[in-house]
Amino acid sequence: MKRTKKSGRKYKRRSIKLKGSTKKRGGGNNTAIKYPPDSIKEDISNVIYINLESRKDRRKQIETHLKIFKPEQIHREPGIENKEHPYFGGVTAHLNAMKHAKKMDWKNVLILEDDSIWNNLDNNIIDIAYNRFKALIKNPYDVIMLTGTFTESDATTFKVKKSRCASAYLVNKPYYDTIIAKTEEILKQYKPGITDPEGITLDVAVFEPLQTTGSWFIVSPSLMIQSKGYSDILHKNVDYTELFIGDKIKRIVYCFWTGTNEMSPKRKECLDFILANAKCEVVLVRPDNLDKYVLPDQPIHPAYKYLSETHKADYLRTYFMHFLGGGYTDIKKFEGDWNKAFDDMNAREDIFLNGYHEKSEDGVAGDERAKLLWKQLPANCAYIVRPKTEFTTKWYTRMVEVLDSKLDQLKKYPATNQQATPDNSPGYPIEWAEILGRIFHNLACDYLDKFLFTVPIPIAIDYR
Repeated sequence: MKRTKKSGRKYKRRSIKLKGSTKKRGGGNNTAIKYPPDSIKEDISNVIYINLESRKDRRKQIETHLKIFKPEQIHREPGIENKEHPYFGGVTAHLNAMKHAKKMDWKNVLILEDDSIWNNLDNNIIDIAYNRFKALIKNPYDVIMLTGTFTESDATTFKVKKSRCASAYLVNKPYYDTIIAKTEEILKQYKPGITDPEGITLDVAVFEPLQTTGSWFIVSPSLMIQSKGYSDILHKNVDYTELFIGDKIKRIVYCFWTGTNEMSPKRKECLDFILANAKCEVVLVRPDNLDKYVLPDQPIHPAYKYLSETHKADYLRTYFMHFLGGGYTDIKKFEGDWNKAFDDMNAREDIFLNGYHEKSEDGVAGDERAKLLWKQLPANCAYIVRPKTEFTTKWYTRMVEVLDSKLDQLKKYPATNQQATPDNSPGYPIEWAEILGRIFHNLACDYLDKFLFTVPIPIAIDYR
């Protein structure tokens, strides 16, 4: 062992010989792990994982997750324990790993921190992520990030504009020197007690500047994520799961019945069909369970109680899709596979909404531009929506603005029937499509590249 004032404690690097074989993935709790296909070891030349000598728990975990690779492909890079300046130690360990890859002349290297695990947050996520990785590895690249947070990337090519997280990244041989040079530059500039901690983190100080000029790509959804547990850098337990779920959509489909009246036999038949065939969680939101889903810091608008049952459903659809996300469907039978639609959505973190196409211009409630673009617009009876995006924020905000402007009149002239409009409810100020269709379709014209169209299509006949 060698101790230095600048770098702290260092340990000798050594290759790892894993017990067991790549085919028998036993040991520990790895029986619950879903691995990517064995063919990944043909695309990844070698793997280096960074591990502190004191973190034998992490070492056991990551070696379990790396059993898909041949033992000779895997190398352990000793972590550098620098309690006074932990970020400096972490970046130095990554630099040492990169220098080792260069020395060994590997065609590429996957560098991992020892809390990296395969993404098993969803049953199908590994398959989707691996297929994305296989597509990326076929083309020229400098770096392929197997995970990332706060990511901005091209919706089609997955070329990174900006992405953080240095826990799992594949570097191509010609790019070794670029990362080494940039990392050494950052370490030389580091002034203990003066440099902001983010100024010495690998993802912010090294990755982000290089991403602006290099060919960086990201696997989306993440192929690997960071496991929760104790952080030696932050000196506390951490759980980054939400960051790696990122914009992952929950497999839940909401339906709304806002009146106190009973459903007709045909509506009940449609609801039973949805419950039996959606093959994911279905929630019917009613007046008696609505409070369960309303967020404490986002109360229902005061105009809600004055709306017709139809407009209440329009309001709740917008509220749920913005704040909660997930699926929505009218209470109608459908044709298609909701699970496939969720898979498609979760495979594209850049997508805001997965729906189905409008059938004609007549279905569009927006202005002339929306009617001209009707073939490119999603219809309004079923979709899966990513919450709290730029799209849903504008959608929800514009609806609230309408309700704010008409609250006083609504108090004077509340809805007098379930499908109230100014034509059939005297003084009622909300037109049929005013708080949903008109807003939705006009806004959708600005986000045509943010939609998919694989959601089951509702059957709009014989449902009342």
